[in-house]
Amino acid sequence: MSRDRHPFGLCMYGIQYLVGAAGRGTPNENPNALTADEFLRLAVDRGLSSIEVSLPFVSAALDPGQLREYAEQARGAGLDVVIAGPNITATPDLAALIALASGMGAKRFRCTGSAVLCGDRSPVGGFPGWQRHVDNEISILRDLAPVAEHNDVRVGLENHQDHDSADLLRICETVGSEYIGVTLDTGNPIAVGEDPVAFAEKILPFLVDVHLKDYRMINTPHGFRLVHCAIGSGVVEFRSLWPVLERRPEIPRGIEMAALSERYIRIFDDAFWDGFGSREARTLAPVMRIARERGENVDDPAEWQTPLERGAGESTAESAAKWESKRLEDSIRNLAAIASTAENP
Repeated sequence: MSRDRHPFGLCMYGIQYLVGAAGRGTPNENPNALTADEFLRLAVDRGLSSIEVSLPFVSAALDPGQLREYAEQARGAGLDVVIAGPNITATPDLAALIALASGMGAKRFRCTGSAVLCGDRSPVGGFPGWQRHVDNEISILRDLAPVAEHNDVRVGLENHQDHDSADLLRICETVGSEYIGVTLDTGNPIAVGEDPVAFAEKILPFLVDVHLKDYRMINTPHGFRLVHCAIGSGVVEFRSLWPVLERRPEIPRGIEMAALSERYIRIFDDAFWDGFGSREARTLAPVMRIARERGENVDDPAEWQTPLERGAGESTAESAAKWESKRLEDSIRNLAAIASTAENP
């Protein structure tokens, strides 16, 4: 990484509205969504060090030549390239996608493992169903490991508000391949009742990729809502997390601001815990401390909702794009200050 660049990059899904991933096919669709080339230029202009992009975003036809040319342009501009892959349990051609990533010269391939969000495992049958789901992930990743090794591409399974740290450790240790690891989303541990810093410590040996995400926490009688904010202005303790990540300085870290709709974590409802096995109470204490010390009591949803949540209108596209751009600039500024403090304590 060039010394004149920030020690973090940008994930395309971290600016969902600007790249056209949010609101697509609705009255709120972004009519001026960034192209892959414009996304690349944005990262270069902001002095970032990496980009994370999906293959179809770069080339809708998945043309190997177009993919390779794009990655060469990125590396020529000083950017590392990470591929944002799909849900491994819903995609039959993973080997082909990894081969395409390898053809681009990409060494890291992030993926997800389920459609579960908010730590709510009821759609897959609660705890027993979730264990079967994890077993299936292990089987898929075992088959994928030699493919990843052959292509020299490390696969990172993300904690996508579904896996807790025990799940990811079980998966990585059972598969037993250095080419199968974890993409850490720094905000998502809260959704499964874990502290982000402790979560990072546990999965650090298996780290492949990092999504720098933050949330505001809005307290409710059933738990809390996790809502969009600029990175470094929410409840994730980045000043404590950054030194942990610095122990793996070779791992790309990309800004991935949250989805443009709330995530409601009903942690005080018994049904929530039906999806989890036994857990020591002390592992939950840090999240309760975050809720007590940094959680907010806000009665008016308009105070925390995104432009897309507040409703459609002729001005929504323009206001949403400006709003998300401002959040991105705030995130870059906040993270730059955090990184600088870490380098010069």
